[in-house]
Amino acid sequence: MINHVVIFWLKPDKIDEGRRALLASAERDLKGIDGVRTLGWGGPIPTGRKVVDTSYHVALTMQFDSESQLQKYQAHPVHQNFLKECVTPFVEKIVVYDFA
Repeated sequence: MINHVVIFWLKPDKIDEGRRALLASAERDLKGIDGVRTLGWGGPIPTGRKVVDTSYHVALTMQFDSESQLQKYQAHPVHQNFLKECVTPFVEKIVVYDFA
């Protein structure tokens, strides 16, 4: 099982619009891509714990059966459109964690 975690920090003047665009597209488009086993999304929870980073705006977490499925997802036209329509105009910084 491959876990794919993507953390987004949005442009200061695009936070609300960017959050709506990212979450809507994740639910509507990304979860339908072949190979995506699970997809979850949300924002930070202010727990007050010092080890919890709450500086980001949106997080996506996905699971794939294999690394090749993740690679196919990365190249998929729907994912490429997500990058063009939702990431480029709204996102200031992205951090990705892939692990097995």
